[in-house]
Amino acid sequence: MIQTIINEIQQQFSQHFEPFLNPPATVQKIEEVEQKMGITFPDDVKTLYLTHDGENDEGPGLFFGLSFLSLESMLAEWKNCFELSDDEELQQIESYSVPEGAIKEQYLNRYWIPIAHDHGGNFLGIDLEPDSNGIYGQLINFGRDETVKHVIAYNITDFITFIAQTLKNGAYTIDEETFWSYGYREEAHFFDELKNMELPVFQVEASNQQQVIGEEWFEQLSDKWKEIIQSLSEHPKQLVKSKILYLMGKQIFDITPLTVCTDVRELVLSGNHITDIRPLQSLLALKKLYLGGNPITDIVPLSRLNKLQYLNLSRTQVKDIRALESLINLKELSIEHTQINNYRPLKDVKLNKLSVSILNFEQLVSISDISHLKELHIHLLEGVAEADLMLLAKLNKLEALTIEKFIFNDLDFLTQNQKLKNLTFIDSSIRDASSIKKMTALTHLECNYTPVENIEVIAESTSLKSFTGSFNQFYKLKKLMSQDVDFSEIVGEMTTEEENIWSSSFND
Repeated sequence: MIQTIINEIQQQFSQHFEPFLNPPATVQKIEEVEQKMGITFPDDVKTLYLTHDGENDEGPGLFFGLSFLSLESMLAEWKNCFELSDDEELQQIESYSVPEGAIKEQYLNRYWIPIAHDHGGNFLGIDLEPDSNGIYGQLINFGRDETVKHVIAYNITDFITFIAQTLKNGAYTIDEETFWSYGYREEAHFFDELKNMELPVFQVEASNQQQVIGEEWFEQLSDKWKEIIQSLSEHPKQLVKSKILYLMGKQIFDITPLTVCTDVRELVLSGNHITDIRPLQSLLALKKLYLGGNPITDIVPLSRLNKLQYLNLSRTQVKDIRALESLINLKELSIEHTQINNYRPLKDVKLNKLSVSILNFEQLVSISDISHLKELHIHLLEGVAEADLMLLAKLNKLEALTIEKFIFNDLDFLTQNQKLKNLTFIDSSIRDASSIKKMTALTHLECNYTPVENIEVIAESTSLKSFTGSFNQFYKLKKLMSQDVDFSEIVGEMTTEEENIWSSSFND
């Protein structure tokens, strides 16, 4: 079947392009690539490569402008992706599956097999390790720019058929006979067009929610919401398909229209005038929610959002956070500059990152009991004695700590945090920094508008790899450090002479 469809596609292409598909691959070559990847191709993928082994360098991109990879190129691209799939920082990049639960929400996965690319680090791939609601062999997008990953088709046969039909019905654009793309926009990237398509191809099942988004619904909205929706998309029905919505500082009071956005994964509502968040109860797919800077008091409606991973409640009027106890997937929380007095409900929430203000000893005790914390940012530290900070030693998984606005006699309280890698002080002062040399895991230190009386002792650290501070701090430490340290960031202004000294140090 695939060979027949490919022949139809070639016949259509012959009107615009010279032949560009490579000769067939051999069974032996396919088996060799499978063995090196540790996978087995779906039958229709094997058939595709037994028909043509990718396209040549002059090809227009068989897959709507995306170049069909030969087995050799596939293997090379897969190796690069496989090496990057173990990079912890890359895997922290947010990823969203469409539909929900179909694709593993990762930056990369070794079982995503690239069959086409855009020459810019983005791929059309075969998913051989789908999530619980996915299908083995489904066709997906992934790569450097692909935060939102779609199930484009359930298999390669469906997608090839879709290409053939698109060529027949004329829903494509050819640019100067060297490039072609889906739709009617010249040089449109196929992955950018996905958000406007009914996916997976040939499996269109519009949800009830999508069907109700029409002119009548739109006309019932306030003028403010009409203006907002028109600024976000060409058609109101695109609102319900949105996976990421940025609505920061839009002068919004009522968020009722958002009840239709049941598939949104990241929602930014910071800096509005919202008091009632009950409409958010229906957004069960939400992973990231920004509510900072709104006059919100009641967060009980959030207790149903058990897929929520990031929540920002900073600068709100929230006082009670017991509703957060039910958020079993919450990993990051920002609650600085709020009216919350009792942090004890956070003890059993498996937070990795927390931004908070500490105004009394009881709050410090509660924070020290959050055993899973890896990153802690204390925006305001008041109402505690310096000796009380020894409680932070209980956070034995802590890797990054930022403290603002505090006067330190010494840093002895940190010597028990053996995993601490990144340490930042902002608008503070330190009399004695001698304990820095005892922090053997510390690789980055930042003194942001924070004077250190005996700055020279920092040079005794053998683990430090980067330092950020004032020009004077840099100038003193640069001469004393026994190992290479990155001083590429300076806090505050420099004179022309100072800037010349600093920049010339990179050439030493």
